[in-house]
Amino acid sequence: YSEAQKAKPEESYPTEQIAKIDSTVETRAKLAADAAAEKIRLEKEKADAEAARLAAIQAEKDKNYADAIAKADNLFNEKNYEAARTEYRAALTAKPNETYPQQKVTEIGTLLAQLSAAQKAYETAIAKADKEYKAEKFDAAKLAYSEAQKAKPDESYPTEQIAKIDSTVETRAKL
Repeated sequence: YSEAQKAKPEESYPTEQIAKIDSTVETRAKLAADAAAEKIRLEKEKADAEAARLAAIQAEKDKNYADAIAKADNLFNEKNYEAARTEYRAALTAKPNETYPQQKVTEIGTLLAQLSAAQKAYETAIAKADKEYKAEKFDAAKLAYSEAQKAKPDESYPTEQIAKIDSTVETRAKL
């Protein structure tokens, strides 16, 4: 059309066709730019949605972790060690890389082993003390009850038995 325009400049048809072509090229370029912009917008929207989804998942994990830790710490302070250990393990499920819950699980394992050993020592000492008491071997019984007190200081039975022995020995001494 440019050559036709040069050959016959007075003709309007080539000029009109050139204008149509320029308009079509501009329209296509604008449509391509709009499509590219829309594609970028959609990709950003998709990335934002994914980031929001991941943030929501993380927030849920954080909440579950915090709830489990709070509950576990309360149970631990109440000396409800088995339930506390279960909650610390739940916290580990929410956040496996956290060290605090694992430390508490290990600590509870150690505490339970110590309590079990103390319970065994207490039961052994009480059995020995009760046997000595029944045989009226009061010195040996008193010593065994003292061992039981050392194993489990919160138990009242050994203290009561030592008081009984002291009372019995005192009464017999008066006779």
